Amino acid sequence: MSNSMRTILCICAVIATSLAATLTSVAASAQSTGQDPYQDRTADTRSSYDPNTRRVTVSASSGGNSRTNNQSGNANRPGNTPTEGPTCETVDKYRLCPMSDKLNEVVTPAGQAAREAAAQLQLPANEPLYGPDPNQNQWHMIPVGYPVWLWTINTTTRVTITSTSQGFTISITATQGVIVFDTGDGHTTNCQSTTVRPTHLTPDPMRRSPTCDHVYYTKGTFTITATTIWHVIWAANGETGSFDVTDKLASSKPLPIGELRTVIVPDPTNTP
Repeated sequence: MSNSMRTILCICAVIATSLAATLTSVAASAQSTGQDPYQDRTADTRSSYDPNTRRVTVSASSGGNSRTNNQSGNANRPGNTPTEGPTCETVDKYRLCPMSDKLNEVVTPAGQAAREAAAQLQLPANEPLYGPDPNQNQWHMIPVGYPVWLWTINTTTRVTITSTSQGFTISITATQGVIVFDTGDGHTTNCQSTTVRPTHLTPDPMRRSPTCDHVYYTKGTFTITATTIWHVIWAANGETGSFDVTDKLASSKPLPIGELRTVIVPDPTNTP
């Protein structure tokens, strides 16, 4: 063998030794931190809301690891399928491979399967309620000008969930914001909080709600609709995000509003 060839082989040996030392150092460092140096830590995180089911969904997924096939440490990793490379030959115990575009080919090790996890949070139903109950009086309606207290069937103002799966930890927190009551008479009432009206409001049955109510000045039968704003905050795979969703529900009981009139009638016992 010529001196030129031996020099090339020595240079290749030095490069191979240096590359092997680098890979060993990376693996040792990863082992000390408990991480896989070949595992892709980036992920795609998505969030969505389905108004039909009132479900907030946050999902995180990773398509596996994509890296350059540099002919070192790739084929020997468990579960990996090496790509087709150039034809190499062994000369004096050294493996010589001609330069090829295959060396820059991006491969995904078969052992790094795609990962995906999701968490769902169910928002409570905020059906509107009102008081007093029209059936508590003999006319089965609420008089015009009478304060109608407004609230919702749900008393929970904050819901949260945390889920761990496929190496992802996903947390979702929803906090109730303003509730917009459409009272059906062309008016809306915005309420930051609500108060349930007592069944018997004494000593003043005309007392207004301390938080949320409405007074009707038109008679008729009205359907009350509540639109609740929820502030959602999520965290997944080191990422965070927030968005607002709206939940709209109508009351299952229409509200009858009527007029009460005073009629003066003669006393039948008072005869001239």
